[in-house]
Amino acid sequence: MYNIFLINFFNRFAEERKQIQLKEEEADQLNLTLQDKINEQKEFAKKLKKNKKYSDFLTDVVDFVQCTSDDFSEIQDILNRYKILRDTFQYLTEEHQKNATESEKKRTQHLKFIKNSSNSMLNHNNEIAVLQKELETCSLRTLRKKNLVEIGMRNLGDKTSELGQLFTSIDNILEQFDLGAKQWKSKPNAKQQREASSNQALPTKNIKITESRGQEAMNNLERIAEYVIDYSEIIANYRSSK
Repeated sequence: MYNIFLINFFNRFAEERKQIQLKEEEADQLNLTLQDKINEQKEFAKKLKKNKKYSDFLTDVVDFVQCTSDDFSEIQDILNRYKILRDTFQYLTEEHQKNATESEKKRTQHLKFIKNSSNSMLNHNNEIAVLQKELETCSLRTLRKKNLVEIGMRNLGDKTSELGQLFTSIDNILEQFDLGAKQWKSKPNAKQQREASSNQALPTKNIKITESRGQEAMNNLERIAEYVIDYSEIIANYRSSK
């Protein structure tokens, strides 16, 4: 019984000691917190004392402004206006920086565009110069060919005129032979043959140079050769008869 009492006593003592220790630790923690609060209070007191001059200054400003305007009735109005001005200034500064960056970007693009445009214009000018030179060369070639064509046409005209004169001379000679053949009676068969050939070969005297006209002149020359042969035979027969 006595032992149980002692056991309970010691258990209670240990429990109470443990509680006392916990309370002491809690008290120490509260003391630390209290000290922190005291230090914080002292710090706030210092700040309050330091900033009291600003509060006094703003109070004086409010009093002064109230004499001239109703816009600021208390210090908070001035602080609100200051905040608005500060935010506005910050916004304008950011916008200015943004616009400066955009302007620099546009300026770089503009310079690049001018450079590319200048290079493109230079290339086009070079191409135009090359084409102009080729045009001048082609013009000179065309002029030379035109002169050659004109010379050729003049030569062709001269040759055409000479051929026309030659064809006319052949026609006149053949016509003289045909007229002379009518006076001969000794060879009527040859005469009739030449007259028939003359009627077929002398349609109209056309000076125009064509392939048929050239063939006609060849045929007339062959007939003239036949007349010459016949006249040679007549002359030979006439001389042998003497």
